[in-house]
Amino acid sequence: MQNIIEIFTEPRAVFERIQDKGQGWLPWLLVSILGVASSWLYFSNVDSQWLAQELVRQASTSGASKVTVEQMQASITGMKYGGIIGAPISVALLFALSAIYLLLAGKLIGANQGFKQWFNFSAWASMPAVISSIAAIVAVVTMSPQTAMETLRVTTVDALVLHLPIDSPWRSFAGAADLMSIWSIALSTIGLQVWTRCSRMTAIVVCALPYVVIYGVWAAVIVAKH
Repeated sequence: MQNIIEIFTEPRAVFERIQDKGQGWLPWLLVSILGVASSWLYFSNVDSQWLAQELVRQASTSGASKVTVEQMQASITGMKYGGIIGAPISVALLFALSAIYLLLAGKLIGANQGFKQWFNFSAWASMPAVISSIAAIVAVVTMSPQTAMETLRVTTVDALVLHLPIDSPWRSFAGAADLMSIWSIALSTIGLQVWTRCSRMTAIVVCALPYVVIYGVWAAVIVAKH
């Protein structure tokens, strides 16, 4: 419990402690449970008939194969129950991918930590996702039954800053860019300095690089298509 609080207030102390006793399962459990809760609450409270019609309309607009409202309603039921299994697995996979990247990047700067240690590191650095999930749960509880799921991502660039129209080619990009990621990068930077004694600039480059590459390529694709 101490680490859960202090990762937001005293992250350097937390990263010093978790070098020997990582407890990466705890942030994994928190992020997974809150992710499942926000998804379950949304699909339990949304007007499923309205949502199915909206999804069918969006599918037809994008040129996807034609589906009926009934088929889409069945898919919505699948999404509701699939999230119970999918959220914990996807969170673990994201932590594992981050751990592999840090393992490889760490070798370049002289770090000797193994995969398990970097997995724990990635799990604790992801704790700002808890805030995103809590904000989403609050939004779900207070939403109208006819609310699109993407509007519940209340900590994204689109939700907080841009408010792009639904037909904008940049809407998905801005809707995926979560400002909590900046907090995660900051935590990772602090943690990497603690674990490897590298310079601040080196830590920033290592921790920010995956985000720069992913969003840079995504933005380039959007520009090329439009």
